[in-house]
Amino acid sequence: MNILAQFAENKKTMSSREIAELCEKQHKHVCRDIEVMFDALNLNSEGYAQNWTHPQNGQTYTEYLLDENLTMTLVTGYSVVLRHRVVSRWKQLELSTQQNTIAISSQEFNQLKNQVEQMQYQVALLTRKGKQKVQITDDNVIESKIKQDILRMVHANPARGVTLNELKKNSRAVQRDLEIAERIINQLIDLEEIKLVLIPSPSGRGKPRNAYFVKGGR
Repeated sequence: MNILAQFAENKKTMSSREIAELCEKQHKHVCRDIEVMFDALNLNSEGYAQNWTHPQNGQTYTEYLLDENLTMTLVTGYSVVLRHRVVSRWKQLELSTQQNTIAISSQEFNQLKNQVEQMQYQVALLTRKGKQKVQITDDNVIESKIKQDILRMVHANPARGVTLNELKKNSRAVQRDLEIAERIINQLIDLEEIKLVLIPSPSGRGKPRNAYFVKGGR
């Protein structure tokens, strides 16, 4: 259901049964007053009528749903006390409708937000070799591929670890999107799925190297 239909469903009305209860009148008498009002205003009562079933006797009766203008027109001839009860009830309906509208708007926003997150922003990868070729790739797919390659290579070398250069050399995904790869590596370290270890040179004279290991390794 779209949001316009939801708003339409939340249009404020007051039933003749509720008016009868508020005004301490018999429902059939309120219905009679409503029908007299319809005749005076030259309105078709069928557009406002609906059936309801009495919970005690199971009988089906007709009730009327009135908007604010018709409700106020109806109770104009009633006493001040009865009109005050109806006006107070309308204030409650207005507050309830405002709250429902806010909830609906929030729900629609969250639905759109989820759709955007699922689709994610798309990145154009441009290749210029004689002619421009544009490939649109979902970021989620790229990040998932990079993460898989990193974990695969680290797990494949639990003893010696894997350097960043080796990750770049053996994974086109890592090499192509190095900035994303470094961010994913840091995330994996924070999540303790891998760890960074400084490996000294075997001879003691060379430069030490950084290597990534499986958690619990080395």
